[in-house]
Amino acid sequence: MRVHLWFTMATLLLTFGVGLADERLKVVTSNETLAAVAREVGGDRVEVFSLSRGVEDPHYVSPTPSLMLQVTDADLFFENGMELECWVERVLDGGRNAKIRRGAKAHVYACAGISPLEVPSTLSRSEGCIHAHGNPHIWLDPINAKTMAANLVEGLKRVDPEGSEVYDQRYAQFRARIDVAFYGRDLIEVLGSEYCDRLQRSGGLIEFLEAHEYKGRSLIESLGGWRKKMLPLRDMNLVAYHQTWAYLRDAFDLDVVAHVEPKPGISPTPSQISLVRRMIERHEVPAIISAPYYDVGKVRTLAEETKTNAVVLPSGVGADAASVDYFSLFERITDLLLENARS
Repeated sequence: MRVHLWFTMATLLLTFGVGLADERLKVVTSNETLAAVAREVGGDRVEVFSLSRGVEDPHYVSPTPSLMLQVTDADLFFENGMELECWVERVLDGGRNAKIRRGAKAHVYACAGISPLEVPSTLSRSEGCIHAHGNPHIWLDPINAKTMAANLVEGLKRVDPEGSEVYDQRYAQFRARIDVAFYGRDLIEVLGSEYCDRLQRSGGLIEFLEAHEYKGRSLIESLGGWRKKMLPLRDMNLVAYHQTWAYLRDAFDLDVVAHVEPKPGISPTPSQISLVRRMIERHEVPAIISAPYYDVGKVRTLAEETKTNAVVLPSGVGADAASVDYFSLFERITDLLLENARS
């Protein structure tokens, strides 16, 4: 009798458990940052898997059979685009899942509608590993995260129209959280997020806030969030290992005066290192920044030789233990810069 009861319970659990799991969409993403965005807007309606870890270089991921197996039963695929993930095509080929192939309705590019930075004027192998459509590290600007999430929501609604209301609601919540985290609640209430974004995109947000008042006080006093937090580093000169940080640079009015790599993906030569040393001295650079998957040892050696700080920044969700979602990623980036990049 007891054996029969356990068998019945196990059967019910398997039946209903699998049924509940099967009701969720399987969303596969190319990296952990996109997975974090997918969880924000998908909620309980999605089950999310990332094909790579945050500590991996997103340009170079091995298209293993296990990754191909992961996409075989995916309901939607979410990738960055802009030639960041050249390895994805081989994974999708191996997965043999026609509905998530590039161009299919269940395939979503995060980059759609985002204005790219550093679009090359010419394409040549001599220029290193350049991206024809511009710098692909778009998620390092919080404004872009809202567009990335909106692109995903449209994809989710295509494959799961019954969840449209949920996706729209969760997107609105995510967008509002980004606005408050970036600008602070007070400024959003005064100017609205769209006007803040317009000023930010023009590069004139801080000047506008300093030049205008609201109810007898300077608008700059209403600024909060990450934007206010990073004001002490405004116009700070930095050196970076790779051209990872263009969007972060513009988001916080930083200035990257040199890169350790002479060209993207090209290892630095002794002459390049000498040039970077001179740039550090000339511009009084306080820190050299790098993602964790580049040659951190070389960065630390150069920092020691030039009496600057070597700062290993998480370049995406999962790149260090503290960067567990999109919001903690920016908390971690801003904390590390403030701790190590003050003059």
